[in-house]
Amino acid sequence: MGHEVEIVRFDPQPVASVRLTIHRDELGSALEEVLPDIIEQLNREGVEATGPPFTRFHNSEGTNLEIEAGLPVGTRVAGGGRVRASELPGGEAATIWHVGSYATIGESFGRLSSWFAKSHKTQGDGPWEVYVTDPRMEPDPDHWQTQIIWPIGEGEPDSEEGETPRAPEWRASSRRRAATADSAEEE
Repeated sequence: MGHEVEIVRFDPQPVASVRLTIHRDELGSALEEVLPDIIEQLNREGVEATGPPFTRFHNSEGTNLEIEAGLPVGTRVAGGGRVRASELPGGEAATIWHVGSYATIGESFGRLSSWFAKSHKTQGDGPWEVYVTDPRMEPDPDHWQTQIIWPIGEGEPDSEEGETPRAPEWRASSRRRAATADSAEEE
C-alpha cells in the first residue's frame, strides 16, 4: 500500500449517514458523535454495515464544512431521526492511501490534487475518506490507514497551465496544525 494514485471504478454504494455542518476543527469529533446513532438505527432495522466508516465532504465555506458521515450497507435503509439513506456515487475516481495520523492527511490530499493537475483530470464533487483502521483497535497513529477517494469529474480542469495545485482548504489546515505541533515539540 503506497502513496500512488490509482484510478478505480466504483459501483454506487448505499449508505446510512448523517449530514451536518460543522466547524472544520470538529471534523474528528463529528464521526464519533454520529456513528452511535447510525449503528443504533441499523440495529433497529436489522441491517449490518458492510465496511468501515467514511466522511464525505460536500461543501466548505470559510471555516464551516458540510459533511456526510456514515457506514456502507448492503441494502437501502429506511432511516430514522437524523440518520438517512444515501449513496456514495459510482463511476471513476482517483484514490490514494494515507498511512499515518489524521493530522498529516493534508499531505495525501496534496499529492492527489497534484495528480489531478498533472493528469489533466477534473476533480469531481464530494471526495470522501474511508477510515480502514479503527483507532480504538490500533492506538498507534503511524499505522492508521485511510483511503481517500475523489470522483473524477467531466470536462476539462479549471486550473491554469502551470498552476500549483493545493489540497482542499479544510485539509490544508490539518497540515498546518500538524506542522505547528511538530514545531512546538522541537522547542
